Amino acid sequence: MKKLLLAISLLAFAACKKQPAPSGPKLGAPEAGGYTRELAPAAATVTASSGPVKITLQVAKTTILESDGSLWVKLTLENIGTTHFAVSSLAFIDGPMDLWYRRNPLSLQFGEEGEEPYDWLSNDEELPEGECWPGDSGKRFYRDREPALWNALQFGGEQTLRRLVEKGVPPRRWGTLLKPGESITTPPYAYQTLFSAWCEKQPSPKPVGDFGEIPIYGTKPGKYRLRAVYEYGPASWDEELTKVILKSGPLRPENVSFQTPWITITVSEP
Repeated sequence: MKKLLLAISLLAFAACKKQPAPSGPKLGAPEAGGYTRELAPAAATVTASSGPVKITLQVAKTTILESDGSLWVKLTLENIGTTHFAVSSLAFIDGPMDLWYRRNPLSLQFGEEGEEPYDWLSNDEELPEGECWPGDSGKRFYRDREPALWNALQFGGEQTLRRLVEKGVPPRRWGTLLKPGESITTPPYAYQTLFSAWCEKQPSPKPVGDFGEIPIYGTKPGKYRLRAVYEYGPASWDEELTKVILKSGPLRPENVSFQTPWITITVSEP
């Protein structure tokens, strides 16, 4: 009898060892400070390429409530060619909001199905009073009209201005060089107004996984569509600009223009 009980115990122990451990959430690469962020699955993914340039657009949600009023997107730019090219979009530093502010070479198009996509700033935010700004940055912006601060706002938008004010990092005209086989992705980001951050001293909200938020306030319930556009070739230049560029030398492989397929977005009532 004792031998039988021992055999049953050993079999039960072996069965427990063979069972896989419960899987936890998928985590991204460690961020600054050693933290990791849980990755959210993409609800829809579209890709397109031309020459050495490949873009992948993903959204975390294809159905959003009218009361939520935000797109959660992630855009990846990949070099599938044989030579490097420069990446100039600030969206890969400050988040996908910059795909609205500065539309060359990368941008997003959004609009109702069956209608021409419209270009609009997703949040036409008014800057807060200078007294709220960190340190003396408000005085330097409004009274002294410091060129670096104004360039950050005009070149990249509110989030680029915020990075310069808070971290002292000015925007660069050209970003990193993307080598063959390398890719770069927009960072996770939850939108916060400068008034909320600087005047109300509210903590930064958390993003949805590794996606970035783009507010679309005022969008009514219905069917919409979203796509990414890359315009860095003659198709996006006027005749005069084309002549000037061609005189300076032959076109580079990344001088192309194309767009991804559309992603259907449904805005529903609460």
